[in-house]
Formats: sequence, structure tokens, C-alpha cells
Amino acid sequence: MSENLKECFMSLSLLPKNCSFSKESIIRFWSSIGFLKFENRRSTEDAGSQYFDDMQQRSLLQRLQLDNQTCFFFMHDLVQKLAESVAGDSFQKLNTETLNLFSDKGRYLSVLVNELPKSVDLNSIQQSSSLRALQIFNTVNPWLAKNISIELNEGFFQNLKSLRVLNFNDTGIRTLPSSIGNLKQLRYMGLARTNIKTLPESIGFLYNMQTMDLSECDLHDLPEGLRNLVNLQHLIVSKWSNIRMPSGIGCLTNLELLPVFNIGIGSGCEISEMRKLNKLRGELRINGLDNISNLLDVMQANLFNKKHIDVLVLNWSPGVPQTGGHYSMLDSDVDHGQVLEALQPQPNLLELEMHHYPGLSYPNWLGDSSYSRLGKVILFGNCKISCKYLPPLGRLPSLRDLSIQCMLTVEYVGYEFCHHDGQNKAFSSLNTLEFKYMPKWVRWFGVRFGDFCSLETLKIVECKALHFMSKHLSYSLKKMVLNNCSKLASVPLTLTSLTSLILMGDINKSLLTNTSFSSLKSLEIGFAQNMQYVMLGSMPLLEVLVIKGCKNLKSLIGLPGLAFLKELELDECPSLMLALDDRIPPHTILKVINCPKLCFWKLYQMKIRMEESDNFLQAFGDADIFQCKESNKFVTDNFVGTGYEEAFNCSIGQKDEVQPALPTFGDDYNLDWLFSVTQKKQGYCKGEQQPTSSRKRLWDGQIKWPSNSSDKGKQICDDSSGTSIASASDSELGSFGGTSEEDWS
Repeated sequence: MSENLKECFMSLSLLPKNCSFSKESIIRFWSSIGFLKFENRRSTEDAGSQYFDDMQQRSLLQRLQLDNQTCFFFMHDLVQKLAESVAGDSFQKLNTETLNLFSDKGRYLSVLVNELPKSVDLNSIQQSSSLRALQIFNTVNPWLAKNISIELNEGFFQNLKSLRVLNFNDTGIRTLPSSIGNLKQLRYMGLARTNIKTLPESIGFLYNMQTMDLSECDLHDLPEGLRNLVNLQHLIVSKWSNIRMPSGIGCLTNLELLPVFNIGIGSGCEISEMRKLNKLRGELRINGLDNISNLLDVMQANLFNKKHIDVLVLNWSPGVPQTGGHYSMLDSDVDHGQVLEALQPQPNLLELEMHHYPGLSYPNWLGDSSYSRLGKVILFGNCKISCKYLPPLGRLPSLRDLSIQCMLTVEYVGYEFCHHDGQNKAFSSLNTLEFKYMPKWVRWFGVRFGDFCSLETLKIVECKALHFMSKHLSYSLKKMVLNNCSKLASVPLTLTSLTSLILMGDINKSLLTNTSFSSLKSLEIGFAQNMQYVMLGSMPLLEVLVIKGCKNLKSLIGLPGLAFLKELELDECPSLMLALDDRIPPHTILKVINCPKLCFWKLYQMKIRMEESDNFLQAFGDADIFQCKESNKFVTDNFVGTGYEEAFNCSIGQKDEVQPALPTFGDDYNLDWLFSVTQKKQGYCKGEQQPTSSRKRLWDGQIKWPSNSSDKGKQICDDSSGTSIASASDSELGSFGGTSEEDWS
């Protein structure tokens, strides 16, 4: 057996059969126990990836799912037994009931927790000076991991001087004994997603520590002795954490992974501590930039020489919220425009985020074409006294995603935004653009023909003052979302490729009438309380129409002209009425929910379907089609008085005689009455095949019929031999469509 394969089996012997880890964490673990012996980081990653490839090629591990952070693996029982036999006595895996069986020959120990809640008493483990790895695995439910309490006495680590790996991730441990400072060989310590609140100062004696995983735990600060861990490569804390970092963290010159750097006040660390951290890589979030008091400190941070940072997040404190949603920054003599100028990142940056920037201008490097790999930019928030225009981002050649949010002082988006350079087109690679919560934004101009040539999705949310958009907006746009843009009366006529339009909240009544949507295939309108009618005549190719929560909507104009309509969903539109002759195409999937004035129109559509096809209900959506919250009295008072009985071609007597025959309206009412009427017209008699239904919600039992009904009607009432929908099999029910719901935000 090759040495690599043997090490693979050894590492597998420590894992439970079903395990989920991030690929990076496993590589760090292998490196900590000595399986990956290389001098530089890149070769270590390559070796770890090779391990994964070897295991999967040999079918030792089967990968079930891989997302951006976590690999899910499955290990067969036979593979696990083979791994345990190859590993021998030095690799032991015990459950909480057999901890006392731990042999002094063991060098690597995994404790499996198979039930919750559970208290794990590690004091019962026989102390072994040769133990190199101790880790606890929750095999039940990772979401309840904090129900695993760990019991350690103060001197537990006194004799474990060879320990290299200590993994308490996903447990409920609260404190660590100070004797942990005796673990001079410790390289990996995992405390992620635990209840740990403080670390002992003796942590500063772990000089060989390489990885500390403190993500998503309750730590408020790091011990001052952390500065002594000169071999530390990975200090993993949650990027949203406000954990206080000690002064002297800049001494950790081997740090490669530090997701967040929090600038402190007074005794906390300053941004100048970053000047020697040139090995940082991946994502870096710098919080507390409003705490900077000296511009020289920012220049010493020297972000430009940190060549391996791919994602940079710059965060100023949002300050104290004032009226109108503005923020007031803390008093400072520092020019934040110069601060941002000094924070210029390395030119190979992939993503940039800026939060609550308070400066009055933007630096020259922001938007410079030399950032040829920058693909995503997020600008979030500013303060009451801040820049009134956007940075010149139009020249970024690879920018694909741009999000601009909460820019409370911006009134115009103009030529400076595109920043045309000669004959070059602005935003040539931009695919998705969104503007959110910009209450003072009035006009969008300065767009030339050919700009935004790759734009496919545009979202404008909570921009209530916007009333003008440039006519040269991209002809390639396919999807547009407008939310609470009440003053925007029209959109550019050049949107010839627009196929999806979502309108939410207060929308200008003239928007749909002033613009021709000749290529539109999907229209969704939600919670537009000011909309009383929808004009559909300018949408000849419309296939999907969804209207939700429009309580004042009264009519749909042009509905019969939608020859290509495939799905129609109407939900929570209590004022909407449609004429009986507003026919929809025969194969349209129909879903009507909580629209009481459409009950009869819906029933008539169903009646037409029954005439055209026995399997008519397949054309209706499956989810809650027949729900209605109106009372039986409403139906009685309105049904009889409007002549709908003629549409159904059945004789209905006086109001007091009709009452027993009407369906019982509620959350799930009985439509046997409707079937009776339609069966009567089509001549279904006792013993004949009834129409196939696709609903299970109809009630069992005999069908009631008014006393003045015809004999054939009574004959149907007595019929109980038809197929019961409630007991029908899936094959009898057939298939049925449903309108897919889209993200309205």
C-alpha cells in the first residue's frame, strides 16, 4: 500500500460515516497532524486537494453535495472498517459511553456523540502523553450542537504535552482551563459555534499554534497574549463579529487568513498594525474606519502591497440614526476622502464593498480601468453630509454585478457615473444593476447609446422621487423590477428585449399605458394599493400574469386579447371584477385565491372547461384554487340577482329555495354543486362515467339539489357511484400545473 493511500485511510478512520466539513478545514486538520508536510501554503492546498481526488477516485468517499463553503461526504461501512483496520490501535473512535476504554496506545481520538442533550466527561479519559489529536463529533444534529456540554477539570491538559489537534467545534463548551497553556505542540484549536466567552491568557504560550477557529462563537475580545503566537496562520473569526482585537496583532506576520480586522479605540489595535500582514489572502473586512484619528496610520497599513486579498470590505460605523434615516458620524478631524485614497487595494481585486462612507468625494483609484479583474461592487449607505454623486465606475472592464443602496444624499446619477473615456462604452460587462433606498434620487441621465450593452437585470427599489430614466438604457435588458417608484411614469422605449417585469408597491398609474411592452412574457404586480386597473393591450406575447395583494384593483383591461397566456394567478384582490365574456385561452393554468368578486367568473371558466374537456381541472393550478373566504349569504344575495343562472343553463327557483343547493364557502368548500349543474347539462346519468377531477378537497357524500330541479337533476343527486375525489389515486388525478412564485424583492 502506498504511503499516500495509507495516510488517506488513517484520516478516514477518525471521521464518522456521515460527515460534513469545509474542504479548507479538513486540509488544515491534515496539516496539523502531520499528513501534509510542505513548506508553503500553496503546495499544502494542492496536496489537500489531491487527497480529496484520490479518495473519490478510489470510491473511499462519495460527495453528496458541494456548495461554496461545505463539502458533504458519505463513507460506506466497509470503507470505514477497512480504514480502522489500516489505522490500527493508534487511531481510536469511541462514543460517550465507552470513553473509559481508551487505550494508552491511542494517539488520535475521536469522540462520537450519538444522542442529545449529552454531557461528555473527558476527565474519564485515561491521560496519555502520546495523544496527538482529540476531537468531538456531533453525529445527531449540528443545529443542536450547543446541547453537548463538555466537562474538563482545571488540570486536564497538564499531561497532554504532545497534543497537536484540539477540536471542540459545534459543542456547548463554555470555558477552557488555564492548563491549556501546557500544550506547547498544539497546532489546531477549534472552538467554532460554541458557547465560549473568554479565552485564558495562557493561550499566549501556544507558540506552535497554526489555526484557531473562533467563528460564530460568543467571544467579545481576544487575550493580549495572542501577539505571541508568531506561527499562527489562520485566525478565523466571523466577518460580522465585533470582537476586540489586542494591540500587537501586527506581530503575527505569518497570518494568511484573517476575515475581519476591527480597529479599536484607545487600547485596541490600530490600522497601522496591518503594515506587516502582507501574507493575508482571501476576504478581508476592515471595521471601525471611523475610529481612525491619524492619516499616517492608514498609509502605513499599505493595502496596495497585500497581493493575495481578493475581496475587500471597508466599513465605517453607521453612527447614530437621526430623523429621516440619516446618520451622523462621530466627530473627527480626519478627511475620510483621504482615508479612502490611502486604502487603495491591490489591482487584482475581485470584489469591493464600501459601507457608510462619509466622505465628500471619491478617490481616483475607485473606478480606474487598471482594476481589470474587479467583477462585483457594493456601495451601501452614507451619512447626512456626504457625497451627492456616485463614483465613476463605468470604466471597470470586468464589472458584472453592481449594487448601490441607501445612498441618502444622491440626487442625480449622470455623466460622472458612466465616466466615458473616448469611444469606449461604459459598463460594457455589467450584467446585474440594482438601486435600493435612494429617497432623493430624481434623474438618471448621461447614458450614451451602447452603454450597458450586457445588462440583463435592473432593480430599482424604494426610489420614490425618481421620475426620469435615460432613453438609451440597454436594449439587452431582459428583467426589470420596480418597487415603490411612484413618480416613474414611463421606461425607455429601447427595451425591446424585456421579457420579465415585476412591479411592487406604489407604482405610477401611467407606467403600463405610456410604454409598449411588445416582447414582455411575464408580468407580476404585487401590493400596488394605488392601482385600480391594469392595461394589458400592449403586451401581445404575455405568457405569465401574476397579481397579488392589490386591494383596490378593479379591472383587467385587455385580458381576452392575451392569446399566448399560459398562467394566470390572482391573489388577494378583493375589488377585482371580470365580465363573463372575459375568456382566457383554453390551456391557461388558472389560480384564483381570496378574490370574492371573481367566484362566479372562475366558476364560469370552469364550466367552459368542462364543456371543452372532461379533464378540465388540469388547466387550473393545484394550490388552493377553490379557496374562498366569503360567506354563503354573499353568494346567495349576488348569485341569484345577476342572472348567472342563465349562464349555467339550469333552473333556479326563489332565493330561499336556492340556499340548500349552493356550495358552502369556507377555507375548503364543496363543489359537488358545480359538478351537478354541469353534469346535468352534459347528460350524465346514474352509472355513467363522470369527468376526471384533479382535486382531492371535494367532500364525499351525496349531492344536494333544490326541490324544484328537474328529474334528471334529481337523478344525479341520487348518484353515489361516481369516483370519489377524496379517495382517488394519484394516477386517476393526473397532473396539474401551478404558477411558480418568484422573489418579489
